[in-house]
Amino acid sequence: MSSAPEGIPDSEFNRNVYRINAAGEFVWQISSPPSTRYARAPFTRVWRTDTGQLAASRWDGFIYRVDFETGIATEIDFYK
Repeated sequence: MSSAPEGIPDSEFNRNVYRINAAGEFVWQISSPPSTRYARAPFTRVWRTDTGQLAASRWDGFIYRVDFETGIATEIDFYK
């Protein structure tokens, strides 16, 4: 499974995307429902789509749309 340190709770391990503003200040930490397949399914890729939306994918194969203002991730697809 994962080689992450034991002291990191699964709920925190899976929220490994942050938005930091130009001044270096914390804006948000990604918020998404827990993986339905694995206890630990961190985000592995973040990108802007052709339409300018923020997207992210997880280790478990799910793709999310991420609200740039709030950090709330909504499942939109599965690719594995």
